[in-house]
Amino acid sequence: MHNILKYIKYSLILLLMPLVLTGVLPKEAGALLPREDARLIAESEEPLTRRIYSYDMGIDSSGDVHIVYSKPFDNRTARIFYVRRVAGTWASTLLTASGFRGSVSTFLQVDDRDRIHICYIKDEGSSEGLYYTVLHNGVVEKQETFVDRGGWHTRMQLDGNGYPVFIRDNETWPDRKSNLALVTTQDGATWNSDYLPLPNVPKFRIADFLVENGVYHITYGDSAYVRPVLDGHGSTTYVDGIFHNLWYARSQSGSNWTAPVLLDGSGTLYDREYWTAMALDGGNPLVSMYKYNEYGGKYATGTSAILIRFSGGAWLKKTITGTDYPNTREGMGMGLAVNGPGDYFGVWNYSPDYIIPDDEFTNSGNTAMARSGSIGDWSDKAQVDPFSLEGKAKLKIQGNRLFLLALGNALDTKLYFREYNMFALGNALSASGGGGTGTVLPAIYNILMKQ
Repeated sequence: MHNILKYIKYSLILLLMPLVLTGVLPKEAGALLPREDARLIAESEEPLTRRIYSYDMGIDSSGDVHIVYSKPFDNRTARIFYVRRVAGTWASTLLTASGFRGSVSTFLQVDDRDRIHICYIKDEGSSEGLYYTVLHNGVVEKQETFVDRGGWHTRMQLDGNGYPVFIRDNETWPDRKSNLALVTTQDGATWNSDYLPLPNVPKFRIADFLVENGVYHITYGDSAYVRPVLDGHGSTTYVDGIFHNLWYARSQSGSNWTAPVLLDGSGTLYDREYWTAMALDGGNPLVSMYKYNEYGGKYATGTSAILIRFSGGAWLKKTITGTDYPNTREGMGMGLAVNGPGDYFGVWNYSPDYIIPDDEFTNSGNTAMARSGSIGDWSDKAQVDPFSLEGKAKLKIQGNRLFLLALGNALDTKLYFREYNMFALGNALSASGGGGTGTVLPAIYNILMKQ
């Protein structure tokens, strides 16, 4: 039985102002894995459609933290906030009060000059559009700029010249096929959009996009299946659900795309539980995917996550979550980070069948962290937080620090930030998971004993 630490509740009040909101974000008490910092970034809301699902994080060369998130406001709009930590002091800036509520396309990149590139979808009344801005030292350097029409799913990276590059999917109209579009610029003012030369699928959905050393890596879904699925937790009503196979393609500088590789053809990537992640190890892709399931006729039960990586000229696939406990809801929201060749960290939701928490959080599930280990068995794992992961985990490693940004807690959803010392973290994970040591992490760390 876990030694649960009850969390102190805070309210982060962000006023609607056009300038910087200074002040320290509340620091959280207690720790599971040893932390250097732990902050409540923002309060989220219910119902599910008003949660803060769209957020991102970057770390600059000084180790300062930069965060962007989209907070739903009313039936259509959202407020886009930029948060940064500089020399231990946190501050928040409202970028726009006209974000589009339905967007999950809010992203942030840090360039070589520590400029902060941010993109988001704005509400334009009867339509939506993709916008882009740049900040430096907390000051807007490039005013908000219109990039492309439509509120479609978007991913952003930076090219070799420090300009943004976007991959976007689009809607399917009766007279037009679905495509993935590459949107580029050579001056930050004018934008070019080209469809990727990929084989036709019923409808594209972008998953992840990375650029490293001039090579573009993408993963995407294909909307290949329509299957009956329960309409939500506790529901007995079945609806038509769209399911995907997961594909990968790469290109040199956005042209001459390789033939796509089918990473997973199980058709278990559900459009409403669309959780994937990608990282690069020496230029080779490392991809995770959440496999949806309804074991025993229960919504999102018996789920798992797979890891697919390219190594030694071949694609290797492995289930890295538990497979001997079918009632477990595990693998949702996974984030990945590479610490070195073959040394990977992952964070994902690990929740038992009874995920609805009570007032003491005794049944609120878990957020788990794991390390691949020397033999790649992912047995080094421990609990990050004593509540469920509700959105995608954003992981960054810089120097001897690991940074985590995630939406958590089904009962009282909030956007959380954590920072870890890599040496202390590695020791704690190794002690908790075995990893050949045979030792057990002290109870204060609330070990995940699921085996």
